[in-house]
Amino acid sequence: MEKFSTWRDPATGIHPFLPFAGKTEYDNIFVKILWILKRTIIGSLLVILRFPLLLVFSILFYTLSFIASLIPVAILRRPIKRIIDAIGARLCLLLMGFHWISSRDVSLSRSKPGTKVTARRIKSGDIMITNHTSYVELLYLTFRFSPVFTAVPNMWKEDSFIGLIPRTFLEALSDIIYFPIHSSPEAQPIDVVLKSANSTKSGPVVIFPEAATTNGRAFIQPVPMFSSLDSCPSVHIFTFKYNYVDFSPAYTAGSFWWHLIRLLAQVNNSMEVRAMKPDETPTLPSSHSPSSSELREWEKEIYSRLVSVCGTRLSSLNSLQKRDFLNYWNSYYKGKKY
Repeated sequence: MEKFSTWRDPATGIHPFLPFAGKTEYDNIFVKILWILKRTIIGSLLVILRFPLLLVFSILFYTLSFIASLIPVAILRRPIKRIIDAIGARLCLLLMGFHWISSRDVSLSRSKPGTKVTARRIKSGDIMITNHTSYVELLYLTFRFSPVFTAVPNMWKEDSFIGLIPRTFLEALSDIIYFPIHSSPEAQPIDVVLKSANSTKSGPVVIFPEAATTNGRAFIQPVPMFSSLDSCPSVHIFTFKYNYVDFSPAYTAGSFWWHLIRLLAQVNNSMEVRAMKPDETPTLPSSHSPSSSELREWEKEIYSRLVSVCGTRLSSLNSLQKRDFLNYWNSYYKGKKY
């Protein structure tokens, strides 16, 4: 859309914020008629069936998960919460059409082909760094890991102190829908967040370094955040990709509820999860506290490999441009469904 060309990356020509409009051209009239019938009749029936069930299961799942999180003994709390999250989040994904989720390890070495994700020990207090395209990822991460979600200050000031803001599942979902401003004074030092997650056995700490959702066609500039890191945490790189024809599960702009309804109207949705092989993930020296230059190089290498695992390109745009884009988008489509 030319009216949104201001937010097209000048180097790659990719527009990382523009939602996928859907397929509009078909080989012949019969294919188009079948598509219309599928979308109107089958899609409507799926929404009528799935939406109430999803609502009930979501409320029940979140309530039980919240109650489990109140158990004072960590050795009991963690396994009970994992069982509830694994069952509840997977049921929600099934109702959203994600019947099968593909997952595989990715190697950047040509001599080591990608394989199905191998068993790896991801502990409480470890860091999980991922790209960010949709609210669906929150459910998958909850299903697999019951993590601590975080928000990254999205004012994008490179020279200022950057930390993390711990978020609950609902707060993380709210961040995706409303894209609020998070400033650095809200943030806690990363080491404090990691130590807290480890001591309370709350799960790995998920970081979305882009500080905004994209359509998955490019990785926008990550917010620099590791300047205060004093420890050498274990890091795991995961990425999410959606294969689609008529409708993309990626959510970047527009009505959340309308997007969810269109997602539920799909007979099947496809998600691919990629993880970097543990032995290829960049590490910090464990013999001493990392210096500023070591942290910068390590962070740069982490994001470089994350982009490679995504199979996309690094955009020059960042979360500030996403905010400008949303302001223009919301004013342009005010009162309209998209």
